[in-house]
Amino acid sequence: KSLSTLPRPPEKDSMAAVSIEISSPPSSSRPSSGSTGNTSVDFGEPVGSLQLPPGALGVLETVINMNRTLETQIDALRLKIDVDAKHTENEKKKITTEKDKVIRSKETEIELLKTTVKDREIKIKELQNATEERDSQILSKIEEIDELRTLVMETEDYAEELSKKVHKLKDEKKHLENNGAHREQNDEIRRLKHELVSVKDKLNIMEKELQRARTVIDKQNHRIKVLELEKNDVTSRFKDELEKASRAMRQEVERMREVMRVQYEEMRTLREQNTEISNDVRDIKDLLIRNSKTPREAERGPMSVQNYGGASKGQLTVRSSVPSYRASSSKEALPPLTREQTQNKWVPAGARRINAAYSAKQRKQ
Repeated sequence: KSLSTLPRPPEKDSMAAVSIEISSPPSSSRPSSGSTGNTSVDFGEPVGSLQLPPGALGVLETVINMNRTLETQIDALRLKIDVDAKHTENEKKKITTEKDKVIRSKETEIELLKTTVKDREIKIKELQNATEERDSQILSKIEEIDELRTLVMETEDYAEELSKKVHKLKDEKKHLENNGAHREQNDEIRRLKHELVSVKDKLNIMEKELQRARTVIDKQNHRIKVLELEKNDVTSRFKDELEKASRAMRQEVERMREVMRVQYEEMRTLREQNTEISNDVRDIKDLLIRNSKTPREAERGPMSVQNYGGASKGQLTVRSSVPSYRASSSKEALPPLTREQTQNKWVPAGARRINAAYSAKQRKQ
């Protein structure tokens, strides 16, 4: 409550006010972050005697108790900020280590896949070289077959000519037999028959060679077809495995990006909360300094209600950045400071938001 809510004493009562002693203000040095609880404050030796109304003593005691409570809350908030910062740093290091391990394992898998790809490319090149060599062999065999066919055709023509000659000789033989001079002709006929038999034998041998060449060509064609099927099978399996590995890597990268984005959002939320707490602490410190009196101010005169005449409508004025109990909700840059009735202890709104966020995070874990 502000001092303006106290009833103004009459003139005759102000002359008979109670005399109290005002001690020097407490030291502005902050207590250690580990101190908790209500610690007694030594106000030192009295620096002067002030004339106060009877109700001002209770107001001063209320302000002193509030200052002690605020100091305790500031220590607790500072300790909580340190603990949260350490916990956040440990979590960040742990997550970074885990992600580095995952990335290294994925890089190892990629290297293995690259090695497999190189081996399969070498195998495919070997198959291609073998196929080209077999193609060249097949071409040479085809050329040999063409030569054999030409030779067979020439032999058949020669056989036809010999047959014609034989028929001619037979006719001449008959003619000579009829004439009685056929001994030389018989010798010529026997020679031609023997030559014809030899030509037929050669023709049979050529036909066997031709058949053997056809068999070899058929085997080579069958083997080439089998090799082509194996090549197509290896290529299709390699493409499928490469596509699966690429899809898995893309999914893993997307998941890691999503995890890093969520972690970034959490870190930004914690940073904003720490900023709000720092603003609360700075404003509470300003409020404590404004409410405490220095020795120079104590020499100005006795503390009375008339010394606060400069305030509008009998109320004390404070810095605009310090939240008040009446108009704190209109400040957008700072969280509102409210007085809770829980256990008769006042807690800043920023600290309540920090506690709520920390509790929600613990429940998620």
